[in-house]
Amino acid sequence: MPSNQKTAKMGSRLKIHYICKDDDGNVLESTLSAPPPEIRLGNGDVLDALEKAFCGMVPGQVKKVHLKPEEAFGEYDPDLVDEVPIKDLQLDSEPKIGMELEFDEDGETYSGIITDVTD
Repeated sequence: MPSNQKTAKMGSRLKIHYICKDDDGNVLESTLSAPPPEIRLGNGDVLDALEKAFCGMVPGQVKKVHLKPEEAFGEYDPDLVDEVPIKDLQLDSEPKIGMELEFDEDGETYSGIITDVTD
């Protein structure tokens, strides 16, 4: 590494491109079609695990980072899982695991992801 090359550390400002994929390789989010977003390490602009992964990188470096679910979404909380009757869902197609949706319950609108489909 050239001695004049800057290394990312906490407090560094970075412009990053990323592609976020699930375990099956499906692209969930990407910045490649727009200018790269700017972040400052240590400001909470990205997940803690990503900040740690970015530390030590140099401009132009590419890195693959695999996050455990709890690193990306926090610890599993069974209180955040609920059964929702299909009549409360506004779907244009059959419900499928992984489908993102909105539903109404007791006059409130919630967002969710289908984790199981039962009768």
